[in-house]
Amino acid sequence: TVILSGGWGILVGRYLREAFPELNIIIWVHNDFEIYFNKYYQKQKKELVLSIKSANKIVVLTENSKKKFLELSKEIEKIYNPVTLDNTVGNSELNAKIISVVCRYAIEHKGIDNLILIAKTIPSDWQIAIAGTGSPAEILEVKRLIHQHGVQDKIILRGPINGIALQNHYKNSSIYIMTSRWEGFPLVLAEAMNFGLPIISFENGGSNEVLENGKYGKLIEQGDIEGFSKELNRMISDIQLRKEYAAKSIQRVKSLQLDRIVKQWEDIIQ
Repeated sequence: TVILSGGWGILVGRYLREAFPELNIIIWVHNDFEIYFNKYYQKQKKELVLSIKSANKIVVLTENSKKKFLELSKEIEKIYNPVTLDNTVGNSELNAKIISVVCRYAIEHKGIDNLILIAKTIPSDWQIAIAGTGSPAEILEVKRLIHQHGVQDKIILRGPINGIALQNHYKNSSIYIMTSRWEGFPLVLAEAMNFGLPIISFENGGSNEVLENGKYGKLIEQGDIEGFSKELNRMISDIQLRKEYAAKSIQRVKSLQLDRIVKQWEDIIQ
């Protein structure tokens, strides 16, 4: 068995099939169908299709991707990415006036420009704490946007953190928000849920899947900053609402635990 994923690796399936006809080839797709065909592999669509058709299995992350890839292959499996960050510090008590975010400083992809506009609308005693980093140019641009919009007091840049520091980043906040324009399967949502955080996110393929189209968190139409701010401020002002959605998060994350996901992989690798 060989698993192909990411970069140019995903395009070599057809060549491996020609060289090793008996090989069990699995292609692991990490983003939405549309992102693969219209962004990442826009200039290699033909090669991508041939590689997909040569594989024994295509593993996707969302129901939307599964439906799209079924047009090219009947051997599609949906397997979620598991939660890999342990919770050794306990769940959020939902009373800290901190909204948490974890993301790279990829401004267009992660919607950091919209995040900064949303920050302007939160109460003066609340802050958005961002864990993550980017290239020197991206860091400068994020800081420039923060100063341009006058939200220096509303946004905390924690930089790249992991381990206990990352666990405490989640625990010591009361709401998790995601402003990405697109995502394959945003593991950060699962991590936040694992610390009992209520979730608010813009709609995209990944967040729609994790939140089951709004069943387990608040989904806002992509780019609707006013609507996002309204829901965020509603949750800020209502701890009972935070508790309601925290319970939804805890329920949802049960299906994203490592042992369950490993079993699904074992079934297709054998």
